[in-house]
This record gives sequence, structure tokens and C-alpha cells, in this order.
Amino acid sequence: MGEISGVPAADINNVDGFFTTQGGGSSITANPIANSGELQISGAGVIWSNPDVGVEFNRGQLFANHGFVKIQASYNQAQFFAIKNDGTLWYWAQSVTNLSGQFFTVDSQWHQYGVDTDWTDITGGQVSWGAVKGGVLYFLGSGTYRQAGNGTTSNYGNWVVVENTKTWVRYQMGYRMSIAITNTGEAWSTGYGYEYQTGLNTTGTINVWTREKTLASDWVDAAYGYRCGFWHKSNGEVWFSGNNSNGVAGPQVSGTASQNGPVLAHANTTYVIQKIFNAFYSSSIHLDSTGYLRFSGTGNNRTRPDNSTGNAVNGGLQLTGAGNLWTHYEVGDHSGSTSSPMGIAVKSDGECWIGGTGTTTFHQVYGLTPAQTWNKIADNVTIATIARSSRIAHG
Repeated sequence: MGEISGVPAADINNVDGFFTTQGGGSSITANPIANSGELQISGAGVIWSNPDVGVEFNRGQLFANHGFVKIQASYNQAQFFAIKNDGTLWYWAQSVTNLSGQFFTVDSQWHQYGVDTDWTDITGGQVSWGAVKGGVLYFLGSGTYRQAGNGTTSNYGNWVVVENTKTWVRYQMGYRMSIAITNTGEAWSTGYGYEYQTGLNTTGTINVWTREKTLASDWVDAAYGYRCGFWHKSNGEVWFSGNNSNGVAGPQVSGTASQNGPVLAHANTTYVIQKIFNAFYSSSIHLDSTGYLRFSGTGNNRTRPDNSTGNAVNGGLQLTGAGNLWTHYEVGDHSGSTSSPMGIAVKSDGECWIGGTGTTTFHQVYGLTPAQTWNKIADNVTIATIARSSRIAHG
């Protein structure tokens, strides 16, 4: 045998797909953990075809710091979108699903989308994406559940305008629904209304963007949970609508019945909520103005970064055991799943933590002992996102 793929057999290590040396063993090494400002996308899973390759090889390659200020993942596909501090939009894709080859390159590398510099918000849903560009709402992907809000169930392989009659500042996709907020503080939603999750006084499907029923004009943010939604006011209050079977709403709500809201869930009298985050089926976590996380729900899925499994149904419990300095918390659930949860969180000093019952393999990916508890995986991190329990990105 003289050559393999045009390479002399004596130099077999340089043949694509061959990893063994003439002396035996592996000649490849896993990527280091990004903790110096680089961007890294990692996956989880056992590489069953080669027992010599450990799960640490699921750590992705290191990318230069792009200056991303927000990064989001799609639940179903290995796809990420991010907005840079100069207002440009970037993407990374390993799957062609919902992406047109005419507009997107699918090669697991970061690419800039177009040349515009007025992208301001990005959100990922179950099988779709949403963005704010120049104050206009854009949509990409599957519109099966009416989450595009343009009256159709069409699929789009490239970004399309779905609402341009108002000036939009925030776009948040939930479980088969979307919520968006205008520059005047109005909240609008569209899509499936399971258990009143859209805040529109209905459990039916809404086909077009419709203003939430309270007609308030001081909303600054929105978030989703399992068949529920959260709305954040400028005064630090959090309002809730939808499924509350695990007591995720907050201390102003009694019991675990679904709420035909938005109804007040966190008042601003004893503490002020600074930022709200997307919730898992069993629990919700928000950030108070002192940098501590506030927990409501059940703790059996280890979604609490203080590593307690205790319950705080509608509690708004301050997680003092997790310390403060938190800036971001995100769960890997865009489809209403009720199993294998995992979360990722970032502190202002750059520590990036991961935990939840779905994170055992991810602990190994980052060189830690297999666990479900919350542990630090990297330093010098500013942003992070998570897709299901199989893909995360941080940088």
C-alpha cells in the first residue's frame, strides 16, 4: 500500500480520518476550555465509536472574541445567532434545517449575516428565530404555531419582516408563542394560548400580534416558561400568566392553579426584580437588585444554583447560598420538556456555572466529576446560552 488519499502510507497521521500513530494510541488532543475571552460551542454525549476518545472531545474549537453582546440557541437544531456590539448579526450552524443555502453557510464556523448594523435583539424558539432590526420584528424558521404573528403558518428560510407598524425593542420566543415589547412599553404576543400563557385572556390560538389584556405601557422585558409567560415592569414588578402547576409564578400568587393573567407575581415592596429569565417546567429564577437569584417552584430537578433540592412554591426565595454577583441565568428548554433540565449562569466577575439533572455528561466535558450539582466550568465569561441538554455556548 503506497498511498492513502494521496498521502504516503508512511505518513498516515496526516490522512484525514486517521488518528492512530504507528506506535498505537491517539494523536489528537481535546480543545482546551475557553476561559480567556474566547468563544466556545460545546456538545454533550458519548463518542461510542471510539473508546479511546473521551467526552472531553465534545468541547468545541476556540473562536476569537467577536464582541458578542447577546447569543441565542435554537432548541431543535445545532444553530446559534448572536449580535455583536457594533449591531451586526452573526450565525453558526451545523444544520441546514430552516436555513436557506442561498443565504446561510452551514460549516460550523461563525459568519456575519449581511452588512447591516442595526440588529438589536435576538431570540431562539423551538423551531424558529426572532429578531429586532431597526425597530422592526423579523422572523426565521417554522411558523407552524402562529408564532410569527403575520397570520400564516408559513416556513421561512431567510429573515422576513412580520411587524413594522410599531417601534420594537424586545422579542422573546416561548413555547409555541412569541412576546414582543415596544419602545413605549406595550407588550404584544401571538401563538398558542395554552393555559393563558400569552396573557391575552384566552387558551386559544392567536394568529396575529395582539396587545396583552392589561393594556399596560411600562413593560421592559418578557420571558417564557412551560406554557406560561413572565412580564417585567420598569418599577421592578414581575407579572405572570399561564401554567403554575409547580408554583413557578411568585410570592403574590397563591396555590398552583393556572393564572388568567398577567397577574402580579413579584411585588416591589420587599425587593426589586432587576432582570427576569426564562423558566423551566418546575421552577423559575429571577435576579433581584442586590445581585441575588430569586427562586420559585420545586427543587427536585436541581435548577437551584445553591445546590439545594428544597421547594419554594410561589416563594421568590432569595438564594443566599449561591452568593450574589449574578448577571445571567438560562435554562435549556424551548419546547416545554419536563425532563433532563439543565441551566447555565454567569456572574459579573466572569465565572460561568452549570447545573441541573441533565448536566452529568457536561460536567465531564469540562473536566469535572460527573454530577448534577452546580459547578463552575469557566472563567472570564460574559455571555452564555444553552440549547436542550446537548449544546451550549459561552464566551
